[in-house]
Amino acid sequence: MTDLIVNENNEIDWSNKEAVAEIKKIFAPLATDNEFKVYINMSKSLGLNPFLGEIDCIKYDPKQAAAFVIRRDGYRKTAQNNPDYISHKVDAIYSEDTFEFDNGKINHKYSFTKRGVLLGAYALVYTRKQEEPVYRYVLLSEYDKGQSCWKNMKETMIKKVAEAQTLRAAFQEFYANTMTEDEYNMAKEERLKETPLNKQTQALKDKIIDAEPQEAPAEPTPEVNPDAPIAQDQVIAINDLIAEKGLESERLTKALAYFKVDCVESMNMKQAETFLMQLRKI
Repeated sequence: MTDLIVNENNEIDWSNKEAVAEIKKIFAPLATDNEFKVYINMSKSLGLNPFLGEIDCIKYDPKQAAAFVIRRDGYRKTAQNNPDYISHKVDAIYSEDTFEFDNGKINHKYSFTKRGVLLGAYALVYTRKQEEPVYRYVLLSEYDKGQSCWKNMKETMIKKVAEAQTLRAAFQEFYANTMTEDEYNMAKEERLKETPLNKQTQALKDKIIDAEPQEAPAEPTPEVNPDAPIAQDQVIAINDLIAEKGLESERLTKALAYFKVDCVESMNMKQAETFLMQLRKI
């Protein structure tokens, strides 16, 4: 199905009505016509490909507005294709580092052997339209919720947050009405806190999933490209179920090992659907 929509250069023929209809079924089934038009126009104008996990249209509830989420690689791709882009850099900050920021200039020194505790990350984006680089610093404590890749890839994850936010800030005129992954996840978490668990869900919190293989669908449904990167809504759904059902770290590690990945974000769509099926059965 995907080879009918995406060419050998991973480009989408947006003039193909059948291809656009399939994209709506896969990536924006609950979006209104106007929301889907915004999603398509945003993807076209920014040159982002939904099948590569660069941009998502997330909507669980027909009564709620859709969220347009651009992942770090999407921001990076768009920025590097912009004629005003020069370069950018991102790095992590540890407690034993020497770090100073003064009027757009960074003095960051550290030893690779003794850096102390991870505190956060920063990014600088240099453009032709601004004399000083765009700078953002993010704290690990604000984003690390101990889920998935945050368990054992903290530096990688917090650097992705800093990079995405800084690239968006540097080219904000192109990213109106969009959210970064971390912003959406934090907003989702706040909404979940406001919604108490029902009795059935509460009763499941003490259970844990076995990592033994479960029966999976013989063939993926036509609407799903099994080899495509995991969609953002799948990541959120999996993390929500892990939290709701109190999945122990050891069991999660075994489950990820079964799928031969290090974290949920490394799964493809088929693996994610299988894992979701396992989680829902417990």
